[in-house]
Amino acid sequence: MSEVKAIKNNKTKKTNLKISPVVKYSLLAILASIVIGLFVITLSGQFYQIDNFFAYMFKSNFGSLPGFATFLGNFGWMILIGLSVGVAFKAGLFNIGAAGQMISGGMVSFMFASKVNMGGSGFIFTILIALIIGAFVALIIAILKSKFNINVVISSIMINWIIFYLLKYVSSTDFGISTILLNNSLRMNWLSNMFNVSSDSSSLNIGFIIALLLIPIFTFLYKKTTWGYKQDILGHNPKVATYIGINRDYEMIKTMVISGALAGLAGAVYYCGVLDRLPSTESLTDIPWQGFDGITIALVGLSSPIGILFSSILLTLLQTPYLDGIIGSMNISGIITATMILLLSTVQYFIVYKPRNIKSKKENKDESTKLSSTNNKVDEKKGKDK
Repeated sequence: MSEVKAIKNNKTKKTNLKISPVVKYSLLAILASIVIGLFVITLSGQFYQIDNFFAYMFKSNFGSLPGFATFLGNFGWMILIGLSVGVAFKAGLFNIGAAGQMISGGMVSFMFASKVNMGGSGFIFTILIALIIGAFVALIIAILKSKFNINVVISSIMINWIIFYLLKYVSSTDFGISTILLNNSLRMNWLSNMFNVSSDSSSLNIGFIIALLLIPIFTFLYKKTTWGYKQDILGHNPKVATYIGINRDYEMIKTMVISGALAGLAGAVYYCGVLDRLPSTESLTDIPWQGFDGITIALVGLSSPIGILFSSILLTLLQTPYLDGIIGSMNISGIITATMILLLSTVQYFIVYKPRNIKSKKENKDESTKLSSTNNKVDEKKGKDK
């Protein structure tokens, strides 16, 4: 009989499995943003173009080996910049400076890769330099916060603009027309041959391999280490973290350094792999948007490494070259992405990081009921003692 009961209990447990509210609402937010994008297409009178919109999106990325190679090239830096912002989000930090860290890591690694010949292992130094520079820029922001209590967002924005003008200056010098030395490039001949593309013209590079290796590493760190446990507590309740003895300043510095290193690596993959050059001065009218995509990717992926993997696929598809040209002059992918950010920010604030001081009427009623029953028991005990 006991065995039968155990089997029944296991069955009921399986049938009672529910999707997490966070995942459920996030999926609804993503679906709603796509529906809104389609609604805008309908309002423009080009509803008949929806089939072409999605057909082009998938055919250009998965319809041929060269197209898939281009997809993988962009997919790599997307994962890395998403992980960068996601690591900061996990600890309750908003690293909007990931854009500047990505630019600085990519710019300095490009300057090295175009001038210094390190032999067959040159690409390793290209990666290491990007990691170090990105981490250094993030460290400055973290120190300004921990030592001088300067808001992370304010210092990040200021440093982003400083780095942007440095990039603009460097692009106007000889580096603007420089090419990366073969051994220092992240474009590999063996990888290009595998996809039957030219390493000179295709954006395929080893960045996506590095990014895919980092996904299980960070998953393990978050689920199986004390560092991941501390990150979770810091992100959800910093007061509890302080109470149990977690050094918030030290953990914040550590988090920002890791986040900055990932952003710098994303810069190396983008500038020394995808573009294989620095952007022209004519195109530098504003801070490059690539670094800010990390915010969207982290929000869509709920700051989870596995979630970031899938959200990077979605964002890479939405940014397929010439995709918006199918619907006239409208930036449909931009509308979908912006709506996604708005809806998912709401999900993050009210569900993932629900404000602890906001309580429902039911919660308040339950607390008052418990308090009154406790007081009644105390009074009864006092009466008996008398």
